Amino acid sequence: MFNKFLASIGIDSALLTLKLNSEYFSRGGILEGMIKLQGGVVKQRIEKITVKLAKLHQTGESSYWKTLSEVYVMETIDILPREIQEKSFSLPIPNDTPITKSNYATKLVKIMAVADILWAVNPRAHLNVKIVPESEILVLDVALRELGFAEMRDDFSAEMLTSDSMVKRIYDAPTALEDQITRAVLEVSVSGKHVRGHLALHRRAVHFTDYL
Repeated sequence: MFNKFLASIGIDSALLTLKLNSEYFSRGGILEGMIKLQGGVVKQRIEKITVKLAKLHQTGESSYWKTLSEVYVMETIDILPREIQEKSFSLPIPNDTPITKSNYATKLVKIMAVADILWAVNPRAHLNVKIVPESEILVLDVALRELGFAEMRDDFSAEMLTSDSMVKRIYDAPTALEDQITRAVLEVSVSGKHVRGHLALHRRAVHFTDYL
């Protein structure tokens, strides 16, 4: 009886952990992983286990985690003392999911899991998720690099979001074109099968002294 009381307040109760199948995931793709449930000192009934992908949403001075997608992984199961149960899961990654930037201290995207247990503290787990642009955008990036364009780096990031889904990247011009253009700006967004955007080439200013 005492063990049941301890489990109900979260001491020696079921333990929940998460593991992702990859270090990086693309927007518009599928996030895959594994959830592990380990029993505590007493048998407990799990009503359901929910896994969700969430982003940090800020409004003024307040912030909260906004759900992007979620799935029920397990429903109405009994976990025996020290028993281990594992279950794979997958979640869609929306195209407006924030991209991970290496120089941002704040983690903007998390995968969260919670096991609902009646009359007890619910076991929880979470992991930061690294999000990269859609594969279509990465293909364009590779093409520009092969033409000699080099992505610029600054104090903020050369990769910025101009809206929830638009990605902006800035490149230095190839050496062979330095006398004609200074840089290129690529802005692209992907929605389902549709890719839209533009590439702007910034011309170098011409001075009369260049021809004297």
